[in-house]
Amino acid sequence: EELLDQLGVGVIMCDGEGRLSVFNRVAAEWHDVPAEPSVALAQWADRYKLFEWDGLTRLSPERVPLARAFAGEVVRDAPMAIQNGERLRFIRANAAPLVDPDGRRIGALAVLHDVSALVDSEVMLRLQRAALEAAANAIVITDREGLILWANKAFTALTGYTLEEARGKNPGALVRSERTPREVYTSMWDTILAGRVWSGEIINRKKDGTLYPEALTISPVLGPSGQPTHFI
Repeated sequence: EELLDQLGVGVIMCDGEGRLSVFNRVAAEWHDVPAEPSVALAQWADRYKLFEWDGLTRLSPERVPLARAFAGEVVRDAPMAIQNGERLRFIRANAAPLVDPDGRRIGALAVLHDVSALVDSEVMLRLQRAALEAAANAIVITDREGLILWANKAFTALTGYTLEEARGKNPGALVRSERTPREVYTSMWDTILAGRVWSGEIINRKKDGTLYPEALTISPVLGPSGQPTHFI
């Protein structure tokens, strides 16, 4: 028990009757309640405020990883959430039945890994992606060579090119006109390859051939070495 309390993961075990037998320190902190040996598996989902991955739907008793293991299933990376006060902790659970040398079931074991930080990062990335998509201005992300990796819907509305049509192509090959002096592009590339932001006005051409003036800003994304890896 002392060893289990030193682990950075939650460890929960039940005996052959489905009663709580081990609830290590981390598991107790995450559940925000003391271990209660009298709590049966069927009561766990409500007693310990367990939820599905969406954080809204209560986890049904038969879907609790430890209960599934107690029924004989080996559970790998099962997603769930634990409510602790106002905080919702996202968990990946692994669980397995425990048997004695004669093959008799003597309980079950669950190991819980906190992946809340990863979930928070995924949520933030989705919000950032949604913000880019919803932006009124056309936004394009290219690699260091200037080939388009991603463009938002405003880019399609402005130029007439869909992301599928634009991906893998240089913006110049799609929208460049002959109305902008060549030295403007030379200055642009010299600036952004040096890791600095470039801003200027150019004349571009839409897919249907219509010319339009554009106020353009290009920001380099710098890698660990300080050199540009992408442009926005």
